[in-house]
Amino acid sequence: MLLRITLWAMLLGSIIIGYFGYQTGSTVTTIVGMLAIIFILFLLFFLAKMTLAAGLTLVKVVVIILLIGGLVLLCIRGCTILLNKGETAVSTTTEAFSNVKEQTFAIPGKLHDTPSWWSKAKSMFGFSQSDQMLEPSTIKPETLVNEPQSSQPQVLTGTVSKILSGTTFIMNGLKLKLYAIDAPDMPQKCLNKRSETYACGRTSKKKLEKLLLKKNISCQLVKPYTDLVYYTICEIQGYDVGATMVSVGWAVADRKVSNVYVPYEQQARQKNEGLWNGKFIAPWEYRQSNLPLSTPSKSGFFKGLLK
Repeated sequence: MLLRITLWAMLLGSIIIGYFGYQTGSTVTTIVGMLAIIFILFLLFFLAKMTLAAGLTLVKVVVIILLIGGLVLLCIRGCTILLNKGETAVSTTTEAFSNVKEQTFAIPGKLHDTPSWWSKAKSMFGFSQSDQMLEPSTIKPETLVNEPQSSQPQVLTGTVSKILSGTTFIMNGLKLKLYAIDAPDMPQKCLNKRSETYACGRTSKKKLEKLLLKKNISCQLVKPYTDLVYYTICEIQGYDVGATMVSVGWAVADRKVSNVYVPYEQQARQKNEGLWNGKFIAPWEYRQSNLPLSTPSKSGFFKGLLK
């Protein structure tokens, strides 16, 4: 009776092993399971010709082997499930993070929404002036330096029809350039944090496209930039466009024109946003040297800032 129970247990065990082998989707484990069933059939044949004592000894050995094999296959099955779940989780998280970044770029509310412990410590002792939160909406025309303000500035409203670069666009048939900021030219190349070359000029343009293209904005003309281009200060939903581009790191403050956007540039640099997440040449220095590829030179960049 004991022999029969053992043989049935072995047969059921071999079937279970074969099933788990099939579920893993692995050809090897499936073949192993099926071979176990064939092995059991041959074992039954040999047991019929053995003595009871020898048969029980052989059964014990085989049961141990089957148990170990079953545990191994179960581990394989579990690892396969975990790997599949992990890949799905990573893919879902990456996609969600990408969507969040795309959605949050449009119009940032405040810089330093989550202040660091160092900022909190400085604020406790009254040294938080340089780290205070700056809102792009706080940029006002009267804060611009070195520029006389007209008593009745010309204000335009309309829909942006085309983006030309990270600072220039067309609205109402006029070619406008954002005042007191600069961005890489279209052919300009920069280096990311992995020292890989990328088209930073085109990237800056795409960021401004996402912010303004086909959207209604309000702009105040400051002065002519060239015969056909006007300097302008623009707002979208109450946020200054120039401050927004500088705060996310895809434009820099043009100190030769005004220092009004310098605080936003400093914060973008501290947070390694946009261009500051790698190395680049200042746009005005790039135009002067007419380099086809940005060279990772910090001294060159700061030299350009001081010009």
